[in-house]
Amino acid sequence: MHFYFFSLEQDIVYAVDFNHKKERHLGGCELEKLSRPSLLITDAFNSSYRQERRRLRDEKFVAQLQDTCRTGGSVLVATDTAGRVLEMTHMLEQMWSTKESGLSAYTLAILSNTGYHAIHFAKQMIEWMSDKLIKAFDVQRNNPFSFKHVKFCHNINDLNRLPSPKVVLSSFPDLECGYARELFIQWATNPKNTIVLTCRTGPGTLARVLIDNPEIQTFRLVEKKRVKLEGDELDQYMKMKLKEHKARIKEELMIDDSDESDDDDEINILEPGQHDIVLLQEKPGTQGLFRSKKHHPMYPFQEEKIIFIFINLELEEPPTKCISQTVTVRVAAQVVFIDFEGRSDGESVLKIMEAVHPTRIILVRGVRNDMQAFAQNLRSITKAKVFTPKLGEIIDASLETHIYQTPYHEPVFINEMRLSDFKQILSRAGIEAEFNSGILWCGNGTIALRRQDTGTLAIEGCLSEEYFEIRDLLYSQYAVL
Repeated sequence: MHFYFFSLEQDIVYAVDFNHKKERHLGGCELEKLSRPSLLITDAFNSSYRQERRRLRDEKFVAQLQDTCRTGGSVLVATDTAGRVLEMTHMLEQMWSTKESGLSAYTLAILSNTGYHAIHFAKQMIEWMSDKLIKAFDVQRNNPFSFKHVKFCHNINDLNRLPSPKVVLSSFPDLECGYARELFIQWATNPKNTIVLTCRTGPGTLARVLIDNPEIQTFRLVEKKRVKLEGDELDQYMKMKLKEHKARIKEELMIDDSDESDDDDEINILEPGQHDIVLLQEKPGTQGLFRSKKHHPMYPFQEEKIIFIFINLELEEPPTKCISQTVTVRVAAQVVFIDFEGRSDGESVLKIMEAVHPTRIILVRGVRNDMQAFAQNLRSITKAKVFTPKLGEIIDASLETHIYQTPYHEPVFINEMRLSDFKQILSRAGIEAEFNSGILWCGNGTIALRRQDTGTLAIEGCLSEEYFEIRDLLYSQYAVL
């Protein structure tokens, strides 16, 4: 990617991890169109790396998938969640749609928590992708990310329901966490399977160790996963949830005494009788057609309301916990690195820097020795000042140490020129001119001179040799201050 910053004093280009090559879903980055920026910030990650051609890479990738699936094995492709996975899924969808490849008989899946949403948003951003995809969408009205063969899985159980052999794109590319690490531990022990690494991740990560040390057969890993609660842990969890649920119900059912009295349909007035026994008196006009039953005297009694609360504690998902354990993994599967990073290599970056020819260059990220050698090559090619700061180092990359400002004013033209007088000057210079509606037309009607409301003359027309000749003649009639 790259960003372009422009100010009155200088322009700054930030170009890290860019790719000048056109891909299936993205166009190439055209940095060479920039003209001599004041400062360019780029990286030296691929300074000593040379990429193979895309056609050879794709053929190698498809052949690896075919060989593994035909022998009954499955393929794990470790990739990111929403970046390079778009390029790979688009390519694999095309391969699965081609009968000659023979891959349509196998399962193609994405195992990721965000895989479905990433593809969904990609469907809405076709106008930001390559010209080839945009033209295909405009002509065929077919969205290139409306996949017919890709299955979306949100967990391992969803993946296990799909038939084997299968090709699974899973995150993350460094195999340090996520479903890719879990699948690697499960599938690495099967010699029929293949693990495809698509990115040279940071030093010390599992994927980088496998790339730099392909001879490793056995090593120990810390496996982290979620398991369901059982036994006493589950009982304690349910008791805690029940206590929280009761407290919430109690708050919701707190009834105000004033609200209770408002709910009564009628308030009966009781008058005390003999022996302090109250008698409910009948109100006139309430007997109706039928005579009500006689009410016997009763002692005052207030019935207590008993509220029955039925608590049904249902959980959407069974409670789980995270555990970690050290496991020994025997790598019997085939591990291959196929470059889908989408970065320009060192040779290409040198050619681009030579075309851009920046005044100053800052190199970030890369092996220290390779960065120094790359910086020396840049100095000899571009004659630019190249900085190679260390992590946390502050550098002064200012273009000028002293900047002076000078006042600027518009030029003042002194003279009073009439169009009729200027027509005679044009005639002496061999330029034909004629008046039409108060406008002096020259150059076969392509150049016009008119007097504005402010009293000044204005010249309009197509830029040509004749235009500049007439303009110079006009300027020569004035004293310019």
